[in-house]
Amino acid sequence: MMINIMDKFGQLKSLTTNLGHELKLFYVFDDYLGKNYIYLTRDDQCYAFGSNHCGCLGLGHNREVEEPQHVPQLSHLGVIEFYRGCDFMFARTIQNAYYCWGANECGQLGLGLVGLAGDYYSPTRNEYLSAEGVVYLCCGYKHVLALSESGQVYGWGDNGRGQVGTGVAGNIVHIPTKITMGDKDHIVKTIATGEHHSVALTKNNLVYVWGANEHGQLGTGNYTDYTKPGAIDTMDYNVVKMICNKNSTYYLTQQGHIYYCGQRYVDGRTDSVPTLTTLDTDNNVPLLPVHMLSVIRLFHLFDDKNGNKNLIYITNDDTAYGLGANTDGILGLEPTGAPIEEPLIIHSLSGKSITNFYTGQGFMMAMTKQHRVLVWGDNRKGQLGLGHESQYQKPCINDTLTELGVQELSCGRDHTLAVTVDGQLYGWGGNEWGQVGVDVNDPHISQPTRVPLHIRIKSVSAGADHTMALTTGASVYYWGRNNYGQLGHYGCRGEYGPNSILMSNVRTVVCAGNNSYVFTNYGELNVYGELVCQHHLSKSQASFPVPGNAKYVELEPVTSTGMVLARFDDCVHEIKPNEVELEELGKVSYRNYLAHEYGVTSRAIHLKAYDMIKSLGTGTFGPVFKCRNRQTGYEYTVKRFKCPGLSADKRDQLETALNQIKNTRNIYLAPVENYWIEKSKYLYIEMQYYEKTMLDIMIDKPHAFGRRFGQSMSTVEMYITCDLFAQLLEGVDYLHSLQTPVVHRNLKTTNIFVTESCADGSFIKIADFGYEKFDKLGVKPVVDHTFDGLLSKYTALEVIKGRKYGQNADVYSLGIIGDEWFEVNSTW
Repeated sequence: MMINIMDKFGQLKSLTTNLGHELKLFYVFDDYLGKNYIYLTRDDQCYAFGSNHCGCLGLGHNREVEEPQHVPQLSHLGVIEFYRGCDFMFARTIQNAYYCWGANECGQLGLGLVGLAGDYYSPTRNEYLSAEGVVYLCCGYKHVLALSESGQVYGWGDNGRGQVGTGVAGNIVHIPTKITMGDKDHIVKTIATGEHHSVALTKNNLVYVWGANEHGQLGTGNYTDYTKPGAIDTMDYNVVKMICNKNSTYYLTQQGHIYYCGQRYVDGRTDSVPTLTTLDTDNNVPLLPVHMLSVIRLFHLFDDKNGNKNLIYITNDDTAYGLGANTDGILGLEPTGAPIEEPLIIHSLSGKSITNFYTGQGFMMAMTKQHRVLVWGDNRKGQLGLGHESQYQKPCINDTLTELGVQELSCGRDHTLAVTVDGQLYGWGGNEWGQVGVDVNDPHISQPTRVPLHIRIKSVSAGADHTMALTTGASVYYWGRNNYGQLGHYGCRGEYGPNSILMSNVRTVVCAGNNSYVFTNYGELNVYGELVCQHHLSKSQASFPVPGNAKYVELEPVTSTGMVLARFDDCVHEIKPNEVELEELGKVSYRNYLAHEYGVTSRAIHLKAYDMIKSLGTGTFGPVFKCRNRQTGYEYTVKRFKCPGLSADKRDQLETALNQIKNTRNIYLAPVENYWIEKSKYLYIEMQYYEKTMLDIMIDKPHAFGRRFGQSMSTVEMYITCDLFAQLLEGVDYLHSLQTPVVHRNLKTTNIFVTESCADGSFIKIADFGYEKFDKLGVKPVVDHTFDGLLSKYTALEVIKGRKYGQNADVYSLGIIGDEWFEVNSTW
């Protein structure tokens, strides 16, 4: 099937069509604020529009641009390629001339100068690259590699982790510098860069790696950074191509095999692999495009009637995409006869503000923000509720349901139930067992029909051929097939009208396959149906307490298996079809677990970045939280800062300062992993989570060594105490020895962390460094140094009084910390 790639970029297509621009080349990319577009017309005019963070569009300013603006510096040059790093850009012309613009605080533009992005809002010709005959560029986060026509490699920019490859880490390389591969001057045929690491492949198939290696992304078998290129053993692989992600590297061999090393997300968890490992590509679950995770608003993974996997996802611009088996057009696309392996736009679901998807056996429904209902798929039993039994492969609006004001749907095998905003219940579809809830002899009901329950309904759940409804008064009604006792009793094989279960104070009702699960506010889970019959269980055996706080329990049916997942105490548990017991599946994100472990769920999943685990208190600038990243499952510390009324200039300066903090790396520093600004009011900083602070160790240490506080330390304890304090001194010395020295000014025992394990022996991690710049950039502290309670004694007087201060302020703090650490003054 031929696809117009421009259909994926509707805004670009619309604007260029209206302006009459015929495109020759276009480049689309995201920055911290949104999407950007640069394109060239057939008459070689360059235009750009978008969020324009740090002036990355080359328009001479850093303001957002909603409509295409002319870029004269890139017009009539014969530009044939663009390259992008973090907020900086390069363009290559047909004559091999290079132009650069954007952020340059780490010298990443290779102009021999370092400056703020404002100095380079307009494209500037890079004479160094033109003189060296460079034919290809590769950009990392803040560093760049270039490959010349003669096979020589040049590097420049941020070299904090040795990623440029000069042999010395921690400095900035201002101009393109030749990088030698090993002892010999090998001819290189291709290069690749990750966020902070680099890879080169020579003509004689040797692979050289260098830079950051904390996740094993260099494939050297260890986690040690390399400051200059080193060869890895790939002779048995015959590598022909390679690509780097943020913290990982992938290699394609001549035999068609893929090998990887570094960080990789598998089944909702993050693995770090330091050696080349075969990538298992035999997976029939359609994968979310990794490069689009940051722009996906909603996704729905489900099985079709043949048990094949399918995926529908919606991006932030409300475009719907589908991929997977697409049996009988279940994705809302024309039947293709073969699986859809690349995402296709589903035009009939795009621009509809969809909030939820619902899956039956061979049919689908979707709910929009305006409570409109779209339906498609198998309709032979009237399960689409359209008043007839004609098939609909493409989504269409069900006007009847829209007029009723439906707020919740639940699909069974071939019947559907709906709850309206005023608590009424409607049913339609297959009714052979009375599962619709209407006492009629018609096996097929194609028109939504009111279920005769004269009580307000809170929620409804449809099993294979039965239904349960929960009222606002916390009681349960049931009807439909009862061959396994799934209705809660064994009196008959079916019920054609709603009847009440003698149970009160019910919190959640879930039907899955031929089973029913009723969860009470007392923390008791009652199971009915096939599960109970298979094991010949008594009523008491089919009811068991769920540990943890019942208030926070969630139940989710997995439609293809009849299994139910339960989440409580931040753990996911499963109730298998052949077991009446809960099996813990690990402390992972619940939504992430459903999507990636099973690839199927009956409800749509909203992507949010973090789950908050608990509050860690309030720091100098605002609240601090322990959070879990929903995509990786990793735990982080997230700090929130107030920055009200942030102007564009202040924002640029603040982000420059934050990038400098993020790029300041040392084994004794707690690194900033990420940051973002929301609504120009709040700044969020993400850093690795550490359990213990220096204060915690000071309190626990005497007891651990069997003595009282103030008593003499043993030789072993004194050695450990001295070693940890020496690490603290080395960390502060590193900050003071930077090209632009960083004065911490707020060192205290609660922002110095002690990690339990590390590969390089660095147990001390200093946090909150670099924040001294925030005072002048609109970030407001919520805790004044003068009133910081017990911890104010760590802060030097000149800092408290707002006077000029220098490195001596940190020396003062270290002296106070040292007194306490070595228990010189035992009254603290």
